[in-house]
Amino acid sequence: MTPWKYTDASLRVVFRILDAGAVESCLATQLAPEVVPLAPDPPLPPTADEVNEATVLLYAKLRALANMSDAEIDAWVAANVTNLVQAQDAIKTLAKGQSILLRRAFGPRIRSI
Repeated sequence: MTPWKYTDASLRVVFRILDAGAVESCLATQLAPEVVPLAPDPPLPPTADEVNEATVLLYAKLRALANMSDAEIDAWVAANVTNLVQAQDAIKTLAKGQSILLRRAFGPRIRSI
């Protein structure tokens, strides 16, 4: 039988695996005072997709575009994309947004195309 272990960082519920392989759980307050449960496992690190998504969502230009109507986007492009450097910046912004949309829509399948 494994020792009692907290299920998560809230430290409210504990569990252990019995010798037969079954799992037993209860509220931590129900344990005898001398029983000290093991700490919960640390949370898993974010995936590369989660990191990329969080980074893109922090990108102010992409957030601004997400809240614009079609007419506002047309006006923004006309006013702000007037040379090569601005065009490249706009394309990068759109590519980052498209990348997130594709990964959300197709998940792992997009990597096999």
